[in-house]
Amino acid sequence: MASVTVSDDEIVVRFNATEIPLVARQKVTIPLSAVKEVAVLEKSLATQGARRAGMFVTGVMKVGLWGTGTGVQQLVSVRRGTPALRIILDKYDAGLKIDEVMVSISDAASVADDIERRRGATR
Repeated sequence: MASVTVSDDEIVVRFNATEIPLVARQKVTIPLSAVKEVAVLEKSLATQGARRAGMFVTGVMKVGLWGTGTGVQQLVSVRRGTPALRIILDKYDAGLKIDEVMVSISDAASVADDIERRRGATR
């Protein structure tokens, strides 16, 4: 499962060895200034988006890059039974080619609160 670290100026999502080939990166670094919205999703497997690259096991997991044809590119690593942290970002400010990052982490609510608190301190 991916891990998320939040500091005063950035969010770092690190992927495990199984996820790396599916998401085509070891980590993604998101500047806090590029975060538009943060949410916690209890049913993360229901997210929309045409598959671009990755793995989808119905009702179990979704890992990879989603969004071809939708205009919204999602970097996803979500699993059944674990809430997901959803970060909507300004991809131009972030210097990335993705619009959203969704990762299942057990402490998604507390991480979302931490991101919002730190964002509020920098505004």
